[in-house]
Amino acid sequence: MWLRARGVLPAAMSLLLLAGCTPQGPASPASGKPAQSQVAKRISLDEAYKLIQQHKDDAKFVILDVRTPKEYADGHIPQAINLDYYVPDYKARLDKLAKDRIYLIHCAIGGRSLKTLKLMKRLNFQEVYEFKAGFRGWKSAGYLTEKF
Repeated sequence: MWLRARGVLPAAMSLLLLAGCTPQGPASPASGKPAQSQVAKRISLDEAYKLIQQHKDDAKFVILDVRTPKEYADGHIPQAINLDYYVPDYKARLDKLAKDRIYLIHCAIGGRSLKTLKLMKRLNFQEVYEFKAGFRGWKSAGYLTEKF
């Protein structure tokens, strides 16, 4: 009898688990609708360049520079917007940004932007990329920059 029970219990558990699954994926707790997939990943410098080229005319694409205003003024990627990582209300300012846009974030070498990537994931931004080399890598590679 123990052998039969051992075979029946795993089969019953599998059926219970499968019965709760839906092809749409997990439901969002607030709406009961399927949750949207979320992309939050680190990419290479070359992938960042390709992403910018791919979305250069896309109004939903945002290059987010999280360096200080002085660092930004000394040189930045064209069309990047600046949000200083060190302002006291950084998280609140970040949370006010549109969650449905595509963000490419960077800092000088990758520390602040990696922390921002993780924060944006927790704040439910839908598509966020961070490039590891940061602005220093961008500039060293000879990609286009501008200065104020």
